[in-house]
Amino acid sequence: ELEQVLGIIDNQPAPNRRETQLRRLNGGTTFRYFQQNVLADQRNSGYVRIYYDYVPDPTCLRINEANQLLRDGHADEALILLRTLQSDSRALNALGCALYMTGHRAEAIDTWRRSPDAAAKKNLMGIEN
Repeated sequence: ELEQVLGIIDNQPAPNRRETQLRRLNGGTTFRYFQQNVLADQRNSGYVRIYYDYVPDPTCLRINEANQLLRDGHADEALILLRTLQSDSRALNALGCALYMTGHRAEAIDTWRRSPDAAAKKNLMGIEN
């Protein structure tokens, strides 16, 4: 019986025909069982739609700006920008990079050690090996 139900569900693409075939299967006893034991809870179901508002994160935008400055070879400018963000742990890896690139190696190592960012740990491993 289960194989027959699954065969109808798997092989009948038209929803109306699929339901009709399921209703007729075994004189309707299978469908009635399905209605009472499976679909009963579904009759009162609903859904939730969630909307998200985009709220820009100014700190994140500034960190991204500093990262672009680092990529473009403007470590001094990036350092100035990142020093204003050093209380945010998300900025610490980039700050460490800017410090290292501008010759402040000891401060860069200390900053990377305080960073929760996995990339900061990789940076540390790269210079300590």
